[in-house]
Amino acid sequence: MSQGDIEHVPLKVVPMYVDEEAPAPVDEVQPPEIQVERKRTAIPGIVSLALAIIAAVLQGVAIALATAGGYGTASILAYAAIVGSIVAFVVALVAVIANLGRRTGVAGLVLAIVANPVVLLGVLGWVGGRLVG
Repeated sequence: MSQGDIEHVPLKVVPMYVDEEAPAPVDEVQPPEIQVERKRTAIPGIVSLALAIIAAVLQGVAIALATAGGYGTASILAYAAIVGSIVAFVVALVAVIANLGRRTGVAGLVLAIVANPVVLLGVLGWVGGRLVG
């Protein structure tokens, strides 16, 4: 036998299946990319709570103005409180569902419902009807 020849003596025959794509050599293997988990932002929950607080303040000022006789300004502030509480409700709903500041979103959701003059009028009318009748 010469140096280049190899003696072929099979001891055991094992079928070997070769994929079309050969794996990369060990020298060219890239290290796995490190996945950094990003912290979810709580901004929508905070925004919803801030909008609900603003709507509640607007409603309080509108009620105070209406009792003092400033009906025109009170009406404008009440409409602003309605729009603000609806926007706060929608943003809070998104925050709660998407887990983007869920705790502040729930607080904003509850306050947005209470800060809406239409809802407050309905609730107080229902409670007043129950107490009187």
